[in-house]
Amino acid sequence: MTYINISKNLKIHPSFLQYKAVSKKIKKKRFTIMRKYIDQNMTNNFNKPLVTIITVVKNSSDIIENTIKSVLKQTYKNIEYIVIEGKSNDDSYIKIKKYKKYLSVLLSEKDKGIFDAMNKGIILSSGSIIGIINSGDVYEKKAVEIAVKNLKKTDYLFGPVKKNRILFNFKPNLIDYKFNIFPSHSTSFFVKKKLHEELGLYNIKYKLSADNDLIFKLIKSKKKYLILSPKKLFGTCQPHNYSSKFSLIQHLNEEFKIRLQNDQSIIFLFMLYLIKLNYYIYFRLKKFF
Repeated sequence: MTYINISKNLKIHPSFLQYKAVSKKIKKKRFTIMRKYIDQNMTNNFNKPLVTIITVVKNSSDIIENTIKSVLKQTYKNIEYIVIEGKSNDDSYIKIKKYKKYLSVLLSEKDKGIFDAMNKGIILSSGSIIGIINSGDVYEKKAVEIAVKNLKKTDYLFGPVKKNRILFNFKPNLIDYKFNIFPSHSTSFFVKKKLHEELGLYNIKYKLSADNDLIFKLIKSKKKYLILSPKKLFGTCQPHNYSSKFSLIQHLNEEFKIRLQNDQSIIFLFMLYLIKLNYYIYFRLKKFF
């Protein structure tokens, strides 16, 4: 794989090239609040890193405002907030525009899926820390503050989140066998931008599980991580997320491709696939007896 040398000490992953044109488009669509305040007070250093929060939105007019408000209420104020809106068929964009003076970037255009939209947010970000919060999910007030404090000693982290219960476990030693080993990608996950620059953006050929592909790469590259105590709740996630719209077979097929792309043995993968498929069939049939 060819990397782009932009300095003597930094190599940028080639996936960033795909999104070069986005930076040019955004110049006409960028909204800022209190430019003077931002220039004087938004810093990006070790003691006070700039955090970029990204929200991807499409057809979420009934829940998007809860997400935006939870970001604006953060106790940590050195935040750049980017919203990527995918040309919704409802009033999502109208509701987002009510808050445009608080947004660093509001981009409204069609995309190639949720992870394509996230990649645009990362490309447009100025922060050294990236956090993703999906439309409908909400942060606790101190979520970003806690994340920043703990990222001083690690590369990425997961905080506990509430769905139908509190999710807080991270089991990287199981990555070769299963993907549901972390609390949540949205709301829970914060990562230093330099890891995206090194390992790449979300691979948009994976429509359901590009987040799992990224976590796989982080684990295999042995980056430092933290999993925070369940007492430090980061927020609440919607019970049914984007990936829940797809069948288990679709998930298994994509998981197979991700694992193969990340150099797992094809023989092992066929065995793993059959075990998971049989497990699924068994529980489906069990409902009828």
